[in-house]
Amino acid sequence: MAFTIDLTQGFVHDARNAVLLLAGMFGGPWVAAIAYVLAMATRALIGVGPGLATAVASGAVAIAVGAAGHRSVIARGRAWTLGTAAAAAALAFGGMVPIFAATPLSDDIKWPAIVAVTVVFAPASVLGAIVLQ
Repeated sequence: MAFTIDLTQGFVHDARNAVLLLAGMFGGPWVAAIAYVLAMATRALIGVGPGLATAVASGAVAIAVGAAGHRSVIARGRAWTLGTAAAAAALAFGGMVPIFAATPLSDDIKWPAIVAVTVVFAPASVLGAIVLQ
């Protein structure tokens, strides 16, 4: 979260959801829950504003998909492949698009940010999964 995209007051995009997804994918639900609490506490320190609800909801999607992926891949003794990691990232970040779309930002700020986050952080999650594997 050292490099952020500050959209406007209270709205910050960073790699938080990619990290939460990977925590769930490799650590399972307990690790994902701990990472979620820490990430949301950090987000709250950034500022309690209109973007906090978006962060809470999108982070919940990330850990849910990651933990479900852990159950279907790691817990069954399999390894993450490029295809399964890509499916998890697509499901997670695809699930976040409606959350980001519902933010009370103007479309000229919101949609470029959604595209940027999806185009950067979904592939970063896949690469992270392959490297961690």
